[in-house]
Amino acid sequence: MDFLAGSGEMAERIRSFDWANHPFGPLEAWPQSLRSALSICLNSAFPTSIYWGPELRLLYNDAWAPIPGPRHPAALGARAQDIWGDIWHIIEPQFAKLVRSGEGLFVEDQMLPMRRFNTEEET
Repeated sequence: MDFLAGSGEMAERIRSFDWANHPFGPLEAWPQSLRSALSICLNSAFPTSIYWGPELRLLYNDAWAPIPGPRHPAALGARAQDIWGDIWHIIEPQFAKLVRSGEGLFVEDQMLPMRRFNTEEET
């Protein structure tokens, strides 16, 4: 499990998560592409997340953990639609286009009104 090396919070959470009872299955069965991407993600100092599979399930690093606010750590392994329900109507078409085209997405200064910490925030 070299791809999960590290002492960060998210590396530890991923190592201790019960993946056997998750749609991803046990860590040992994860495809090499996911392992490589996750290793890069976890070792990055930049906020980085991975949305994997047809349900866009979420993996992320320590630097990204504050972004979902109180939805962390429950966001780990969860479906994007469940984590981002309040902004799903905005971001779902972006995810759909990305999945359909295979091309990257860059959005600058996009307003995402999210309800975090018991108040709506302009994020």
